[in-house]
Amino acid sequence: MNHKKINTVFWDDLAVSPVIGSVIMVFLIVLVSGVTVATLQYDDSRVMSTSLTSSPVVNIGIKHAEGGSAHLISYARNRIVIEHRGGESLDTGSTSIVIQGRGRSHIGIVPHTYRVDGDVVVKYRNLAPENKLSKYGSRNGALNDGFFSTGEYLILCGDDSINGTDASSVIVTVDGNTDTRNNYAFKEGSYITLRIIDTYTGRIIAEDTSVVDPLK
Repeated sequence: MNHKKINTVFWDDLAVSPVIGSVIMVFLIVLVSGVTVATLQYDDSRVMSTSLTSSPVVNIGIKHAEGGSAHLISYARNRIVIEHRGGESLDTGSTSIVIQGRGRSHIGIVPHTYRVDGDVVVKYRNLAPENKLSKYGSRNGALNDGFFSTGEYLILCGDDSINGTDASSVIVTVDGNTDTRNNYAFKEGSYITLRIIDTYTGRIIAEDTSVVDPLK
């Protein structure tokens, strides 16, 4: 009888120990998971929300680009026509454009300005007409509803910016020099690269290249 009693107690202990161990393990996993989630939520919430947010799906490209010769580049006549060929409509306020290529801008205050040539980077912070010359808005009337949609064209011009002011939503750099009048022109025969960016997620949603044709 004593031997049987000892065996019973022995086997009960073995049965209880794994159960206690499992409960402790589950508790630790839940605790660690909770701390990890809390850390992600409060310390890196922007990264989490961005990674979980989808970007617009679009087909956008350059329909035509027109610039100047090596000796004469007109800002007003330098034009890039961008075509929305399909996909979602883009909010003009949360869509930016970056164009890069060989060209020029000007530095200084009129009449004391001088030309700078080199690697030109043009950034349209958004597609809305605010903080651009009025001609931009009249030229792009299709965007008055606040969206750039399939079948519509966006016409950019080298003098879209409010020249030389920080208020301009068109920013131009030449070889990294930011002290320009925010006007631009690309050299004929060179190639330009267009990138459409969804500013909410910071992702490039469309990209295209084109040769710059001579002024007509």
